[in-house]
Amino acid sequence: MVLLTGLVSGCAASGELRAELEEVRSALIDVGFDDAGVHVGRLEGGKVSEDVVTVVLVGGGMANEDATQAAARVVWDELPLPFDTLVMDYNGQSYRLEYREIERHFGPRPDGLDDISIRDAIGEEAQLLVGLLAAFGLFVLAILAVLIVWRARRHAERRAKSPPA
Repeated sequence: MVLLTGLVSGCAASGELRAELEEVRSALIDVGFDDAGVHVGRLEGGKVSEDVVTVVLVGGGMANEDATQAAARVVWDELPLPFDTLVMDYNGQSYRLEYREIERHFGPRPDGLDDISIRDAIGEEAQLLVGLLAAFGLFVLAILAVLIVWRARRHAERRAKSPPA
């Protein structure tokens, strides 16, 4: 069984990671796509862990091979996260390239792009999310406590006002 421990994109991401994904999306549009979605995640299961970048490409009118080469180049040169696999969806087809395969084709990545892992980037986002959920949980518990005390007092007041049977 494979577990997806993190998938970060769009509104699911925040802060620096979201800005970095948006920069890659903009670079994809600049090379000729009408739109693009850039997603990063970590797949874990059994004995396998894999950092995956998924790019969904829309329009542009390029041949499939040209489109995947252009997109792979943008991700290789712009995305500041190391990854094991790049998956690209274009014109209803999915293309999967391994990191080593891309490295053989384009050469080494620019300095600094492999400094923080997807796991760490998602971990930072997850810590923020867990903190927000914990704060919300405490808020809900506080509201419930107030309601329970209020109801208990109200019940006690009714009992005190009602004549004994």
